[in-house]
Amino acid sequence: MKLVVAKKEFQVYDLEEKKLQKPKRNKKPKKNNTKIKLKLFLYATVILTISILVLLRFAHISKLQYDLSSTESEVETLIKEKQNISIELGKVKDSRWIEIVALNSLGMSYPKESQKVYVDLSKKN
Repeated sequence: MKLVVAKKEFQVYDLEEKKLQKPKRNKKPKKNNTKIKLKLFLYATVILTISILVLLRFAHISKLQYDLSSTESEVETLIKEKQNISIELGKVKDSRWIEIVALNSLGMSYPKESQKVYVDLSKKN
């Protein structure tokens, strides 16, 4: 009699390896990305330069507007000062005002007849 021993064959599945393995794709040959990167860098540089120029121009325009506003306010102040000086000049030219100031402020009075001196200008020396 022969004894037949049954053999158990174990099939071990390595589940972890199958999970980590990704399906292989057909890889395309890599293109030279330096040209693309260079173009992108140049575009970014151009855009940055244009943006800076626009901002500088805006700052210059703002400064000019501020200077113009300051000059206009200075002109208005000078015009008012000129008007005030013109009014004072008109007062000083007025003989009645001069008489009032002389009599009241300076304490002057009209000369008496004894204080008057007459000069004859018809004689030649």
